[in-house]
Amino acid sequence: MCILRASKSTNLNVLEMEMEKEKAVGIVARRRRNQRQRENERFAFAVAVAAAGDADDAEAAHGVTKPISVAGPTEVDWQRTRELEKFLVEAALYESEEEAAKREEVLGRLRLPRQLP
Repeated sequence: MCILRASKSTNLNVLEMEMEKEKAVGIVARRRRNQRQRENERFAFAVAVAAAGDADDAEAAHGVTKPISVAGPTEVDWQRTRELEKFLVEAALYESEEEAAKREEVLGRLRLPRQLP
C-alpha cells in the first residue's frame, strides 16, 4: 500500500512538473510572439516615415504624411482671426475671469493624486 501511495504522489509530481514546463514554454512563446509583433510595428513605422520623407528627418515627422504647409499665417489670416475674436466677444462666448478661475480650480483638483479617506 505504501508503494502505491509513493508511486501515485511521484506520478502527480511528474505531472505537475510537466504542466509547469508547458506553462513556461507557453510564456516564452508568448513573449517571443509579442517581441516579433513589436519589431514588426517598429519596422512598419520606419517604412511609413521613410515614405513620408527623408529617413533622417524621422524625429521631426508629424504623423505619416508631410504637413500641407509650414508657412506662417498671411495678413488675410490675421484679419479673419481678428474678426472671429470680435464676433466671439460681441456674442459673449468668451469666458469671464470668474469662469476661468473656476475652470482652473476644477482642473487643478482633477490633477491632484486621489487621497484615500
